[in-house]
Amino acid sequence: MQEADLSYPIILCAQGRVMDGMHRVAKASLLKQTEILAVHFEQTPEPDFINVSEDDLNYDE
Repeated sequence: MQEADLSYPIILCAQGRVMDGMHRVAKASLLKQTEILAVHFEQTPEPDFINVSEDDLNYDE
């Protein structure tokens, strides 16, 4: 978490929940920052995968 790069935004779904970047939120909180870069989706995108084991996901791309 200490290596999290706060220059990258967190990603929020349409309801405002963190989709990606919780490690950056935690680091910013530890540093007592009151603001963080964020991208807030107006409409939450459909997931690419549902009920797939993480071992079956392809990370080569």
